[in-house]
Amino acid sequence: GRIAWSARGGWDHGRALAECAAAVRARPGLHEAWHRLGTVLCHVSLFEESSACFARAYAINPHDLSSYAIWGFCRYLEGRLDEAVEIAERVWSESPSAWVGYELALCRIRLGQMDEAERLAAIAARQFPGTALFYSIRAILAALGGDAERARSEIEQVSRHSRQFNHYHHAQYDVATSFAQIGERGV
Repeated sequence: GRIAWSARGGWDHGRALAECAAAVRARPGLHEAWHRLGTVLCHVSLFEESSACFARAYAINPHDLSSYAIWGFCRYLEGRLDEAVEIAERVWSESPSAWVGYELALCRIRLGQMDEAERLAAIAARQFPGTALFYSIRAILAALGGDAERARSEIEQVSRHSRQFNHYHHAQYDVATSFAQIGERGV
């Protein structure tokens, strides 16, 4: 499942789901299988199913904050923002990462807490310099604030740092969101 759902495997969602499901059936206590299955399900917008997988992965290994963080992102995508914030804040306090800082900033934006999102993006950008995600967060914030020039500048930085993050598609989505907010089609 891990090989199928990789750049080398062509991000073959169907095969990855089948392989991960087979691993879960064969070894129901295998944390990695639940984690991978939940991750792929999240990426194909099956959030309820994904959340169930992450709940199982977390029950198997409550020390794996990576599974817990992605579970929080699923909650964010489901619109369950209070749960997403609670999860992201816990992970951020115990084991800050670029991903969790990004996740928490996105939650703050959706909750209308722009100053807090800006503060988080600044802190995370200092901790994880060059990560495209924080330029994309700042692009969204600038666009929402009506500052098209700053939004374009942050979008340019996203492009310059595209190799700094494994799943660059999240930053690309934010760039598209920013362009839409400032009324441009982008490049």
